[in-house]
Amino acid sequence: MSIGIQEESATGTASGALAVYLYKYGILPKASETARTFFQGMFMARPSEIEILLRDDGENTKVFVGGGVSDIIPLG
Repeated sequence: MSIGIQEESATGTASGALAVYLYKYGILPKASETARTFFQGMFMARPSEIEILLRDDGENTKVFVGGGVSDIIPLG
């Protein structure tokens, strides 16, 4: 919190967007379901795991995001 802004150790929105990008450009394998885990926050001593599931029916790709953080940062 160097300038008064509480930092997030995990960003599901960024992980979901990255997964779709990697899938679209063939870096992740094309399949009806593709799952990946993104690890974030290690250098903040706030390790987190973001689980991403992509479901592709040939017309649309749906993104499911979940996960957790190891502990809670005090707000004070």
